[in-house]
Amino acid sequence: MPRVLGVDIPNEKPTYISLQYLHGLGQPKALEVCLRLGLNAQRRARELTDDDIQRINNLLDNEYVVEGQLRRQTQENIGRLRNIQSYRGLRHRRGLPVRGQRTRTNSRSRKGPRKTVAGKKGVKEMRHWCELVLAVTSRPSVDGNGPAAGDKRNISSTNSRDEERNRWRRQLRHLRRSAPGGMSAGQLRTSKRRSTTRP
Repeated sequence: MPRVLGVDIPNEKPTYISLQYLHGLGQPKALEVCLRLGLNAQRRARELTDDDIQRINNLLDNEYVVEGQLRRQTQENIGRLRNIQSYRGLRHRRGLPVRGQRTRTNSRSRKGPRKTVAGKKGVKEMRHWCELVLAVTSRPSVDGNGPAAGDKRNISSTNSRDEERNRWRRQLRHLRRSAPGGMSAGQLRTSKRRSTTRP
């Protein structure tokens, strides 16, 4: 297997195809190399002599930027963008697309596989419902005449307390429907204070 600039190129493919296995060498440059050295581009790579391989190595090493030199040059350019803190450098540093692509979806090549947090939505939902239950069970009567729902003193009957709780549950259900993302505890308390202070 011929070895060009430290890279093994395929034996059974034409020379101009095998040369494209080098980083930074595409079809136009591979054909140009064959033309400049007087090589038959369609000849199989296994038919190249040691002299031909040596000439290819010398030409690529002296007049083309390929393989290790090209990789180093690319890394130096990215490092320069990072050091001057340009926008492109910040995108490189954060591992995000550099050329204006969308990131709401796609761009998985740069960001990697999705990192899902197990149970995160369930915890938020549980916390929200705990706030609602606490608010319902610890709030005084709507009309202000009755005792607090959690207070066991002077409770005339269980039915009035149940009706009061059901009324509060209906109001909270209505509030939850009107706010699809749910309401925080502060918003919940504010809305209930308004409903109790204003008849």
